[in-house]
Amino acid sequence: MQTLTLAIDELDQLIPIQEKLSSRKINSYTGTFEQNVCENFAIKKNPDYPVAAILAEEYIENDNHFFLATPCFFSLQRDYYRFEKSFVHELDEADLTWLCHHLNHFFSNNDIKFIQKNNSLLLKTSVKTKVQTFFPEELNTVEARDFLPFGEDSMYWHTLINEIQMWLFSCELNQKRKEKNLLPINTIWFSGGGSFPKDIQLNDSLMCVTNASLVDCIYKLKQNKNLVLFNKSTSLSNFSNINFYFDFRGELINKHDAFNSFVKYFNSNKFNKHDLLVIFKNIIFDCRPDRLSGIKFWKKNKSIYELFHYH
Repeated sequence: MQTLTLAIDELDQLIPIQEKLSSRKINSYTGTFEQNVCENFAIKKNPDYPVAAILAEEYIENDNHFFLATPCFFSLQRDYYRFEKSFVHELDEADLTWLCHHLNHFFSNNDIKFIQKNNSLLLKTSVKTKVQTFFPEELNTVEARDFLPFGEDSMYWHTLINEIQMWLFSCELNQKRKEKNLLPINTIWFSGGGSFPKDIQLNDSLMCVTNASLVDCIYKLKQNKNLVLFNKSTSLSNFSNINFYFDFRGELINKHDAFNSFVKYFNSNKFNKHDLLVIFKNIIFDCRPDRLSGIKFWKKNKSIYELFHYH
C-alpha cells in the first residue's frame, strides 16, 4: 500500500480537507515524524535516531556526533518543565542565522560548534557523546524528564542546557519576540543524536515526493534520483507507485503556498488509494480508506477534533 505521511503543527490545518477525512477510518498510536521516517528507511537508533547527522549531510566517524538543537518554549509546572512548542519550523532564515551565530559566540569551543543546515540548527560535537534523549514532542510522555538527557555524559548536557537557558532569558531575539507578543525561545533542546547511519534502505521501485529536508537528505546521501521535491509549482500527473512525505509544520504562520497545492490535490481524490498518516506532535493518526463510508446514507458532520478523538 502506498502511503501519504503528513506532519502538522495544529489539527486546524486539516480543516480544508475535513470532508475527505470524514470518509476514512482513524486509529492512533505514538510516534514522531522523524521517528516514522527513520523506521521507514530502516535507520536504527545509534544511540538515538541519528536525524541530525543525516541533515548535516556529513559523514563522520569515531565518537563524533551531531545533535538537533531545537529552539523551544517550555512552561514551568509545579515541579517540572513541560514542552509546549518547537520554533524550528517558524523561525525565518535570518533569525536562525542570528541564533546560530550567537550560540557559537557564547558557547562553542574546540569540541562543540553550532551549525545551520537544511533549515535546521545542529550541534556538532566530539566530546560527551554518551548520552540519550527524546525528540521534544516526546518529552511530556516521559515520567523522569528532570533527568534528561540521560547517560554517562548527561551532566555535561544538563549544564549546557541550563547555561543556554539563562542566556536566552534576556537575549535580543527574545526581546523582539516579546514586542511582537510571541512566545519566547527559552530552551535549546538536544535530540536526534548519533553517528552517521550506514545502512539506509530505499525501495527503488517507488518514487518519493516530499518537501521534508530529512527525506531529501536521505535520498541525496544514497545518491538515489527517485525523488521529486514538492513545492507550489509541482505538477503531479501520476500518483501510482509513489510515497509522499509532507512536512507542513509552521504552515499556519509561514502560509507557504505548497500547502494550498497539497490541499488541491487531496480534495481532487488523487490520494484516495493511499494510506494517510497524520503526525501531530507525538501522535500518529492512521487514516485508512473506509470502504463502508460510501454506503452510509447519513453521517453526522464532525469537527476535526471529533474526527481524531483529540481533546
